[in-house]
Amino acid sequence: EGQRGQMNETSLLNEIITKPRNLKPTPNPETLFYMDVATILKKCAVSLQTSEISVDMPMIKVCQGSSMVQLLHQCLEKLQSVETSAVEGQRAIGLPDVVLCLNQGKVVDDGIIYGDSFIKEDYWRNEITTEEVSTPSGALNCIATPKNWNHQVIILCHGYRRVGTGLIANLDMEELSIQTRLKQGFIVAMTSYRRDGRIVKDALEDVNELRNHIHNTHGFITNCFLEGRSMGGAIVTYLAERYPEYYSGAVAIGAALTVREDEDPIYFDHHPRIPVLFLTNQSELGAIDQYINNVKNNVNDDEVVLPALWEVWREGHNLVSQLERKQAMDKLMNWVQHQTFITGRSKDIFIVETHSRPDIEKSISGTGRCISIHPVFKSIVLNFTPEEMVSIGINQGKYCNVRFANGTVLKVKYGAYPFFVEKYSWIAFDHPDGFLVLTIHAWYGSTDPASDAGVEVGQQVIIEPYPI
Repeated sequence: EGQRGQMNETSLLNEIITKPRNLKPTPNPETLFYMDVATILKKCAVSLQTSEISVDMPMIKVCQGSSMVQLLHQCLEKLQSVETSAVEGQRAIGLPDVVLCLNQGKVVDDGIIYGDSFIKEDYWRNEITTEEVSTPSGALNCIATPKNWNHQVIILCHGYRRVGTGLIANLDMEELSIQTRLKQGFIVAMTSYRRDGRIVKDALEDVNELRNHIHNTHGFITNCFLEGRSMGGAIVTYLAERYPEYYSGAVAIGAALTVREDEDPIYFDHHPRIPVLFLTNQSELGAIDQYINNVKNNVNDDEVVLPALWEVWREGHNLVSQLERKQAMDKLMNWVQHQTFITGRSKDIFIVETHSRPDIEKSISGTGRCISIHPVFKSIVLNFTPEEMVSIGINQGKYCNVRFANGTVLKVKYGAYPFFVEKYSWIAFDHPDGFLVLTIHAWYGSTDPASDAGVEVGQQVIIEPYPI
């Protein structure tokens, strides 16, 4: 940490590997957000790519008492696989997840330790029961229950979905935040709400119905936490004001606090009665700041809990990484447990990123593939990083050609929020988790990018500069 002012991430990592020495342990990993070893390693994965080798490091948890040197050497000793990557001429080295246990200094390469319990990665999913149930309102709900439930629940509240999307309660079991909570013993659940479109008042009832269903079918709930995104962020904020007896705390991500229904709208009373942590991109602070300032006028009410605000130094709407989501929920749980959050109430999140790779010779085109398709919005996710786009010769604000193996060729503007393009134009933007999102700019209009392009998961793609 003391060397970071003089080095970039790549040189820091190389310095540690080539000149091992006893560095001081990370003082308190739980309080370091983006400046800890795990993040430096994760971000360095891109910077270390060369024409011969590509290093892919998964999420690594650094616990108290472990040093950078220990962590790096354990990683390098645990090389898991070597395979040909999508980019011709490169080889990919995958490093396994590594957890250094508190106090013991023991390394676990195929599992994760929480307290006295140990869950191995190769079978933990088999210990999860997933069910889809409908509640009286007609909402569809997905509930994932670990075998050893700890009597705590997390309910996820999704954002706006255009009318006609259909009732979908999609739990992505690959998400870091969901995996972490299931391993810890939490039930993780989501509701589709009873209808598409703008829905707030009825959505509150739908979330309450889901919570009560879990209580009635699974047993007593000691804590029920909420996470809402966009319109869902507004929904969990209303729940924090109106139903403190049901919920322990809420993380509101990119909360769209101005969303209203046309008929019989409801309004905030600015009296949240449980801890609320707003995780917000820097471009959308206005409504959140106003809400918190209004709450400050009510702090003389003993039941009011002043919300926390974490500002993400990134433009966008609801554009946060899995690690940021996990850390926000971690801190919310600590807040609820200890009943205080003085040091974490206001936080700026600094992103360690590299936006150029001068060490790599630019190629005429880059080759990759479709790694997933969003289950609701049907956007296309490609395995291209910002650094790879630069290496191809494509900077933000420029157009590029995207060629799929099925013969589809798209003219795409590579940019960032807000997108100054005509409606129904193709756009591409970087996701903070390190991939490229390709979609149609329609402002929640009726679009299906994947179907329009005829793209399926696994399909090869080439990105090249648009002809001048």
